[in-house]
Amino acid sequence: VVVNSGTREDELEYFLTTNNLALKTVTAGGIFSLGGMTSNDVHGGSIKNGIFAETCAGFDIMLWDGSIIKIREDDPIREDGFRPIQFARVNLGLLGIVTRVFVKCDFRLKQESLQGRMAYINTTIADEFVVAFKDFVDHDRLECFYNPYSGGFMPLMWDLTNDFDQTGNPNKPPEPSMSTI
Repeated sequence: VVVNSGTREDELEYFLTTNNLALKTVTAGGIFSLGGMTSNDVHGGSIKNGIFAETCAGFDIMLWDGSIIKIREDDPIREDGFRPIQFARVNLGLLGIVTRVFVKCDFRLKQESLQGRMAYINTTIADEFVVAFKDFVDHDRLECFYNPYSGGFMPLMWDLTNDFDQTGNPNKPPEPSMSTI
């Protein structure tokens, strides 16, 4: 899906939901713009897809002189072994102003396609933390918060449901055209 960089995550989510699509990973709130989410990174991600910027297949970036460069995930590897997309993701604005973002999405079969769970880890012993945390990394999506006052961690986990026949309400057929919002 091609999105203007000023589009907020909640606006994109509304568009995706009405077209039976879903973001591959999400942040902790819909108030962020897509350009900001890719340029500065935001917390939240998934084990399989990484941070939001890593789910973007391309960017249009306006340079200092007003010209636009197009960076795509399938651009060839440079002589130094890097792909241009590696510099466009989380570039902190050093390349220029992100004007468009190309976001890879998942197909959403049902409206409720995630099952969530949370836990709490309160230990200062590294080995105990590692044992407790290993249970969480097998989930499709994970976000972990640290409370510096109690010294505890609160992991939030989600899994995409495979039992679509028994979970959730069927989505309506998507609109005929899904291009740019």
